Amino acid sequence: MRRDAAFVALLLLGALACYAPGLGAPPAYDDTRGILLNPRLGDPGALLRYFADTSPRFLNGIPLPSYGYRPLTEATLALNRWITGEGIPGCRAGNLLLHAFALVLVFRLVRHLADATTARWAAAFFAFHPLAVQSVTYVYQRSSSLAGALGFLSLLLYLSARATGSRLRWGGAFLAGLMAATAKECGACLFLTLAA
Repeated sequence: MRRDAAFVALLLLGALACYAPGLGAPPAYDDTRGILLNPRLGDPGALLRYFADTSPRFLNGIPLPSYGYRPLTEATLALNRWITGEGIPGCRAGNLLLHAFALVLVFRLVRHLADATTARWAAAFFAFHPLAVQSVTYVYQRSSSLAGALGFLSLLLYLSARATGSRLRWGGAFLAGLMAATAKECGACLFLTLAA
């Protein structure tokens, strides 16, 4: 167990070293309109309203890149901007923390299903795969990281609930899955995966 924790800690440090240089890069793709100029993200008091408001978002007559109903993603971005300021680096740091959380969940999930060596390889692959760069440095892709992390959490709680029969873990698995669906639309597929 201590060796697993030490390995995950090394992976986390490696991921931080790998992604840290990109934190100060210029905004990518929709980050300017979707993050910096988005008036909805400037009001952390409106966090709960994100869940009730399904109307399209516009800035000067141009649709914001909301891509659908993603209230949890918008709420975390608003909270992130409120804590770290309005700049892109603070939001990217939030994405990096989310990636680190997902990395730990991947390790725990695979460790639950397989041996330590397989879990280490899976976590290392997840930590440093080139596709993860987009989820960390392209701020508006937080929806993918958030839905993925919540999906991993839901699966881990589901497997634990099946093994222990804990109602709290069953409820946690359902809640994490529901939250994944409000982070990105594809999170709704998690319930189909668990049913299968």
